[in-house]
Amino acid sequence: MYTPNVFNLISDASNIKIGENPDYTNVTFLNFFPQFKEKVPDEVLKSFINLANANINIARYKSFWNMAMNFYVAHFLTIYISECQRLGANSVGMITSKSVDGISVSYDTASIMNDLDGWGGYKQTSFGIQFATIAKLAGLGGIYVV
Repeated sequence: MYTPNVFNLISDASNIKIGENPDYTNVTFLNFFPQFKEKVPDEVLKSFINLANANINIARYKSFWNMAMNFYVAHFLTIYISECQRLGANSVGMITSKSVDGISVSYDTASIMNDLDGWGGYKQTSFGIQFATIAKLAGLGGIYVV
């Protein structure tokens, strides 16, 4: 007779996914985003990768996991670079209007940004927006403490 493990039942009912992530290294990230090479020390990159590993589980993201890891790390690195090296206003936030010599263009991003209500800081970079979109697709669930 099958006797289910109570933690498996709780996990299934609460939409909690557990499991070990495969290796994801600085090289993995830099192969996807080579533009970050030489912009941050290896130790900083590794710290953000560790943060991503603690928050993004392959059991939830499945085939989206690698992409989610990439965007998550890129989001936090973009903010880090902007704050530490002052690379400019384009690094953080979205520019909604621009004018040069009397010619201007504006974009209404309110409808897009409202779709990410509750995602706070992830709206600060295009990488964060892409991560939040993937996370919504993966169906974030609840947590429980054992």
